[in-house]
Amino acid sequence: MQRITLLPAEDAATGRWELTVLLDRDGYPDTAAWQDSWTVRRTRADGTEEVGDVVPDGAGGWLFRIPPDDDSPPAAQWPAGGPPLHPGAVVLLRGPDGTAHDWRVVAVTAAEG
Repeated sequence: MQRITLLPAEDAATGRWELTVLLDRDGYPDTAAWQDSWTVRRTRADGTEEVGDVVPDGAGGWLFRIPPDDDSPPAAQWPAGGPPLHPGAVVLLRGPDGTAHDWRVVAVTAAEG
């Protein structure tokens, strides 16, 4: 498992995202190895943290659900077709209201545990 840290790539986005997922050899979340234990942590600009899960969206992308609830709208969506999760890459995340912001991958490290 890897921990991927995302920071804002533009002024309009704030906070931080940390994903704990298994990446394939190309740097994408490994759909075949997906487990319901994949997590996302969002740290807001004011320092508050929220934890949820990472699940496939059924169209090749990923949903970040906070709280991890099938009935709640996702906190963010990483649509299919983005770049692999390598340091320096910029990925687009869509919020529940449809707004999109760019986030830069600043670290990919081995997850503890």
